[in-house]
Amino acid sequence: MDSNPSKTKRGSSTSGRVRGVILSPQGWQKFQTAKQHLESDETWGKRFTQEDISERTGLSLNTLARIFKRDLGVDRQSLEYLFRAFGLELTKADVTSPGLSEETLSRWTNPQQDWDTAVDASAFYGLTVAQKATLKALGAIEY
Repeated sequence: MDSNPSKTKRGSSTSGRVRGVILSPQGWQKFQTAKQHLESDETWGKRFTQEDISERTGLSLNTLARIFKRDLGVDRQSLEYLFRAFGLELTKADVTSPGLSEETLSRWTNPQQDWDTAVDASAFYGLTVAQKATLKALGAIEY
């Protein structure tokens, strides 16, 4: 038995670091396409098991499960190992943050402001800095 508590297996960590990326829809499709091509070439269409992919990539089954579930983030290096094992290069477009919903992504790609809910600031035009400071101190405005 190893008495060194700081030693860990590859893929596990005692530092409590936050793992932060998942495959984007584009990255997922890119991986699936490459995997299907290799399955066709190497196993005559028989699908790879997670154990097969684990052996090919050197990643643990737990890490692969997290990658394939695509809702809990993993470290970028794990995705690089996965892509490299299937002859792919991981790009920025292939990864995203796990907390980004489709709605958030849509807002980023198509930013729009709902001006019906915007604050009417016309009453504050022309105020001096001192007047604004007074209103801020009273909690009437924030800037």
